Amino acid sequence: LTEICQHYTIGKDVHPAIVRNSTGLIIADSNEEKVLKANIFDDSAESGIKEIQEITNKIANKESGFKIIKMADGKKSVNGFAPIKNTDWSIIVFADYDDFSEFSDVLKKMNFYCLLFSIAALICASVFCLLGKKRSE
Repeated sequence: LTEICQHYTIGKDVHPAIVRNSTGLIIADSNEEKVLKANIFDDSAESGIKEIQEITNKIANKESGFKIIKMADGKKSVNGFAPIKNTDWSIIVFADYDDFSEFSDVLKKMNFYCLLFSIAALICASVFCLLGKKRSE
């Protein structure tokens, strides 16, 4: 399982981990030192960050989700988790938000251009309606 986690990269250099839902114990991670030693439930309690504790509660309940949270150092973290069917495991990813900032900038530009296009289309439709109304009179 650790080799599978090492194979996949999310963002710049983050790899998923696999945890046991009932205990929070990491059973696979790209960092082999964490395997069967680190526990996300203990780590979340020590962090004191409410959002991390909410995520680990959802993992314990075999829920899936995605959340962006602000860490103690002020940086944002992108967090995703989902249970693995027919097991007591979940796959988790905690990645630095900045790893995705380039993609975020592209999305912001796309949203801006879509908004501009929508406004232009609305103006054109209004002009055509007014012209059509004047011709019918």
